[in-house]
Amino acid sequence: MYFRPLPDNTPAQVTGGDPGAFLVDIITRARAQHLRYRHAVIAGWAALAFHGLLYWADSAPVVLLQDCHQTRAANSRRAAETPRRPVFRRWPPDVPRETCRPDPRCPDLRCVTAPLAIAQCLHSVFGRSHEWQVPAIDGLTDVQVRAVQLIDAVLQCTTVSLEEITRTCRGIVSARRLAPVLTLVDTGAQSPRETLLRLVVRNALPEGFMWTSQVRVSWGTGWGKSTVLDLACEELKIAVYYDGASHLGEAQTTKDIDQMQELKDLGWEVIRVDATLFRDRRKLHRLLSNAIARSVASRQQ
Repeated sequence: MYFRPLPDNTPAQVTGGDPGAFLVDIITRARAQHLRYRHAVIAGWAALAFHGLLYWADSAPVVLLQDCHQTRAANSRRAAETPRRPVFRRWPPDVPRETCRPDPRCPDLRCVTAPLAIAQCLHSVFGRSHEWQVPAIDGLTDVQVRAVQLIDAVLQCTTVSLEEITRTCRGIVSARRLAPVLTLVDTGAQSPRETLLRLVVRNALPEGFMWTSQVRVSWGTGWGKSTVLDLACEELKIAVYYDGASHLGEAQTTKDIDQMQELKDLGWEVIRVDATLFRDRRKLHRLLSNAIARSVASRQQ
């Protein structure tokens, strides 16, 4: 079983981004198509949404697998011109017909397994048939950034391994294009923004040092005496957080300041990155370079 069963209080809609011309989220659309085409199998972005993906899927068409003729292109922009119609695809002849039933509200609804859904979605990413906005990142194409974001998110919401992704992508996604992306993937990225931040600073550390995600640091016992660093170099004691909208409240700001003080008392260099600092790459790299220089200098004393 690759998916984590949905809890009983799962909302009817999954927040997967702005559905745009599709008007409603992909989970709702897939359920509706299931009522019309009960023998078809949900594939691609809709299947991955049922497996737990919370991002990017809502602006994609519903793809159905069945043993009949193919209809329509799977390009998201063109499919949105007729949002009520699904995209039909034949089952690939060399792909095992393994399915699962992940939706407690529609127990007869069948989806492709998570590894196959991931491979299908990666195919659409590399083929540019489904896109979302990403910032420019030095040394990477926009397609590579999207692919890393997708795999990072999938590793968070499913139990699929990188080995399974690699194996299932054979014959669906070019190994030459997939290989460099897999070297950039991290199992600990808990949001697409954290993935972007990691990619931006990936080459910032001196040779021989590396970033680790989701590093817990404690300064005592009991509630409130620890924090989880989004990104850290433990040897140099460099900590990087990405502060999203959830960090704007007064209570959270007070907590963040207290954590920074405790980390500094333990000898950590701390950088908190919000949307404004993320856009100012020159300043971000300057702050990070100076923090690294101070840390290296303190080690040499």
